[in-house]
Amino acid sequence: MATINRARTADGRGCGFHRDGKIADLVALNSNPLDDIGNTRDIKYVIKSGEVYDPVTMDVLWPVARKFDAFPWAKNPNGTAATSSKR
Repeated sequence: MATINRARTADGRGCGFHRDGKIADLVALNSNPLDDIGNTRDIKYVIKSGEVYDPVTMDVLWPVARKFDAFPWAKNPNGTAATSSKR
């Protein structure tokens, strides 16, 4: 329902349609949110820009597996992950 409604209001870019060759961003759940709305927090995978992510580690699982390094804004100027120091 949400997809077709978005498609009806799209500005001609084809938003809301899923066809071969198109990329859809979505969240795959372990549990049915119609049974309990809290099940929307029971996330199995996140699919964004054609890549499948583990929602806990943020590692890319598919199409080419790679470990999550750090958010770009959490890196030092030399590109390494910044760590917090405890006093």
